[in-house]
Amino acid sequence: MSKKSNVDKIREAKERERANARERSVDNDILFSLPVTKVMLAALAVAIVLYVLSYVGEVFGVGALQHYGHVASYALFALTFFLLVVARVQAKKLTRERRGQ
Repeated sequence: MSKKSNVDKIREAKERERANARERSVDNDILFSLPVTKVMLAALAVAIVLYVLSYVGEVFGVGALQHYGHVASYALFALTFFLLVVARVQAKKLTRERRGQ
């Protein structure tokens, strides 16, 4: 009569949870291999840099940098969200095709 260790109990609980879990609608490897996702990540990085620069402009009193930095960063954040939606839709379609094969 052997006793199960806590590690074995946790492992079994995780395996039961994975067995009952619903399949993800999008595979991450497909999502991050799409060109739209790469553009989205680049746009997000540029938006963050512009957002920080707009606050630097505010601190140093450069009104143009502050104003245009805010406008450009918010526009890029909106573009990033749009690209995220497009990428997820494409990845969901490709995931369905892969699982159907």
